[in-house]
Amino acid sequence: MENYEKWRHARRSFLIKVTIFAIVFFMFLPIALGFFPSFMKQAPFGVITYAWIFAFLQIIMTWIIGTLYWFKSRKLDVMIEEIRREAVE
Repeated sequence: MENYEKWRHARRSFLIKVTIFAIVFFMFLPIALGFFPSFMKQAPFGVITYAWIFAFLQIIMTWIIGTLYWFKSRKLDVMIEEIRREAVE
């Protein structure tokens, strides 16, 4: 039962941290567009504005979060298998 609590804490801790980060990161674009429109319209690279750069970073961040979740879920699956083995014994 102790291992189950460790698994549950690890899973919950990871999901809460990633969810809060994702919400803050993804909500920054509409907030920045609303409060700093002149900055977001500036183009540091030709015609590519900061708004487009940040929007592209959101796509990359989605892939990074998915990859992090994949690695974390593999570790959590190992913990679950240990818990199952203990339950059978």
